[in-house]
Amino acid sequence: MNCFRRMCHVLFLLLAILCRAQFAAAQDEATSATLTSRGLFRIGYLRREETGHPGEGALDDLKKYLLANHTIDSALRAEGHSGIGIFPCDGPADMLRRLNAREFDVAFTPASLYLQQQSGYTAILMARRPGDTFSATNTVLRYGVVIVSPRSPLFSKDKIQAEDIRSALHSGRPIGVVSTQSAAGFYAPLLTLAVQYKADPISPGLTYYETSEEVVKAVVSGLVDIGACEDDAIDRVLKSAGLDAQKSRMLRVIVRTDPTPTDPIVVKSSLAERNNPLVRALAAGIRDFFVAQRSDVQYVPTDDREYGRLEQMLKEFNLRFGQLNP
Repeated sequence: MNCFRRMCHVLFLLLAILCRAQFAAAQDEATSATLTSRGLFRIGYLRREETGHPGEGALDDLKKYLLANHTIDSALRAEGHSGIGIFPCDGPADMLRRLNAREFDVAFTPASLYLQQQSGYTAILMARRPGDTFSATNTVLRYGVVIVSPRSPLFSKDKIQAEDIRSALHSGRPIGVVSTQSAAGFYAPLLTLAVQYKADPISPGLTYYETSEEVVKAVVSGLVDIGACEDDAIDRVLKSAGLDAQKSRMLRVIVRTDPTPTDPIVVKSSLAERNNPLVRALAAGIRDFFVAQRSDVQYVPTDDREYGRLEQMLKEFNLRFGQLNP
């Protein structure tokens, strides 16, 4: 009987030791997972259309494409990521807040927000559309314009003087503008009016539109007499409506700005600074995806240096007019 009791006691001790070891191992595994896993690799984008980047559907397809790439999948797992997540922002203020909080690993962002965020991101790619041009350093550039409808007295003037523009701006009707997230369509045209023509385009009032295309439609339809937008939007709108042959009768370009760089894709600076293999693989994968899709938006390599002049332009604009965020 005593022998049996001793055997039971030994078995109980062994069972207790085994359970304790299993519990400790489970704790170690949970701690290890917490320390090594970074969860999803987060890609952010602005839900509104004026950024010039592709929309939600294209980015969901991009996610599938990237995850199917063995090199990218391996690089993600080497960095401790469990996959890729696509996260929309509800507006410019929301995106800027989340960029400043370093919520995203990569972001498809307007250039204006990229230049406002607090140095947590580095540009790696920039958007290119068919109407864009290139600088000597292969920076993708886009022009802004100020356009007028036949209702405006500027439409039929042979030679427009600065005084004519100042008078037209203060005729009592607001100017149609694209959202403040468009560098070429908003900041460049309005700053050009202020610097070259000594005009104040803000005081008469601004009517905001989601895209440059909507500004063109507003001018053509007579909703506004004067509009500021991206240059290449004019031909896209008129061609889609079969009115490209009527361009000279429907609107007139009175100001064409110096070109500005297009919107970038940015990555966390902490990743870019160490020349991370994942960043290189993602940059190549994103470019390849949009080529394969034959998208109107393509991407070319870039870096922070290409945005220096635009940063100075935005600072000058804000000094003159304050920071406008409709």
